[in-house]
Amino acid sequence: VSEHVRLKKLVHSIENNLQTALRPVESRPAEKPLSTAERGEAILNTLGISTDAGCRDLLDLIDCFEDRSGTAAAVPYITLKEIFLTLAQKRQNDNPQKEAKAIEQRLRRAIFQALVNLASVGIVDYANPKFEDYAPRYFDFAEVRSIMQVLENEEKPQISQVHINLKKFIRTLYLDAK
Repeated sequence: VSEHVRLKKLVHSIENNLQTALRPVESRPAEKPLSTAERGEAILNTLGISTDAGCRDLLDLIDCFEDRSGTAAAVPYITLKEIFLTLAQKRQNDNPQKEAKAIEQRLRRAIFQALVNLASVGIVDYANPKFEDYAPRYFDFAEVRSIMQVLENEEKPQISQVHINLKKFIRTLYLDAK
């Protein structure tokens, strides 16, 4: 008897799931579209740096681009130094110049960690979709490959061993999040 009741519940559950899945699109509750910052945060999470100190700075940069340009075409013409200084001033820091340099360093460390994370994924599975999608767009592939070689030799990668193109990473992140 208990087996029969359990099977009935299972069948009922499957029927409900099928009805939900097959329900017409217009009768489903409308999903709120994600903001640029939320999409950016999802990308940073995929890159494995959503908890790094520089993650908040990257998301603030996206907001700055949204406020300043409104279009992706204007992003390359905004200097990074100018953006870092604007962020520092928005945070009402006592010394905006010093805070701008701190923002840049946090970003370099976070982006370096994303590079190491992608290189690790590439070592394990060169055909991984995450690796194939993000590595060539966010980084120079030669840099990714050099970090992969360092990791394969079981050495600890150093930030001084690679050139981190902040502008390429930030611009690509902004365009992907848009």
